[in-house]
Amino acid sequence: MDKALRGRYRRGRLGITIALPLILLFIGMIRGLTIESFVITVLAPARPILVWGVREYFRQSDTTEGARSRSIAGRGPVGAR
Repeated sequence: MDKALRGRYRRGRLGITIALPLILLFIGMIRGLTIESFVITVLAPARPILVWGVREYFRQSDTTEGARSRSIAGRGPVGAR
């Protein structure tokens, strides 16, 4: 259950992290921003949010992989029981 919940959260976080720059790019194009002004006024302030989203995605991925390896390791060698 925890793995499924973390997987949904991870996929949602990745979707938001990918969608946000695309939405910002679209808004910048509508407003007619130059590349320089777009990077300075839009992307630079949004960078911490984007970095956090990517970091959170990998953190959740690592956690689910760690839970999987712990459950496999907890079984012990075959025939030990």
